[in-house]
Amino acid sequence: MTTLYDILGVPKNASPRLVKAAFRARAKQLHPDAGCNGSVSDFEILVRANRILSDPAARKRYDEFGYVDDRPEEKKLTDAWLLLQNALAANLPKIADVTSVDLIMVIRAQVDDSASKGQLAMTQAEQQITRLAAIRDRLQVKRGLANRFARMIQGQIDQAKEAMGRAQEQLDTHHLALQLLEDYNYLYVRRQHVISLTLS
Repeated sequence: MTTLYDILGVPKNASPRLVKAAFRARAKQLHPDAGCNGSVSDFEILVRANRILSDPAARKRYDEFGYVDDRPEEKKLTDAWLLLQNALAANLPKIADVTSVDLIMVIRAQVDDSASKGQLAMTQAEQQITRLAAIRDRLQVKRGLANRFARMIQGQIDQAKEAMGRAQEQLDTHHLALQLLEDYNYLYVRRQHVISLTLS
């Protein structure tokens, strides 16, 4: 799996100064206008790697999870509205009596349920990472050879961390969608159930 450090060609413990120098050198090679074989997408990937590794907070999150949600705020908002649009579209056909169901409450419940499942998946992935790290740390190799099993397990840990980062991005989208719902009400008639008792 290619990491942001691989993209810049620096070790994981690279100083900010080394990250900056590596970015400048790679940018000269990959810039689409430099007359070399660089493409726009390759250059954008390089710029993203530099942006994340140059920001101490983002770099810390990347080192911890293998992924950073660096979507612009506008994109986060668009994703939240898309989530709400899909929830609305899924529930509209189910409403037979438009006056007796709180549509906003139904959508909120669906988004809440989806967020709860996402949180559970993240918790399980975190437990898996902890378990894999414990296994990796217990694997030893004789005679000073390279520990290939440990590297394989580390690859699985890195993939799980990246998946956790993407899941966190989705959870953030769900939470933003729930915040957006706070600005809406749905007018409906609450039905009172009348229970008649027959005394004998």
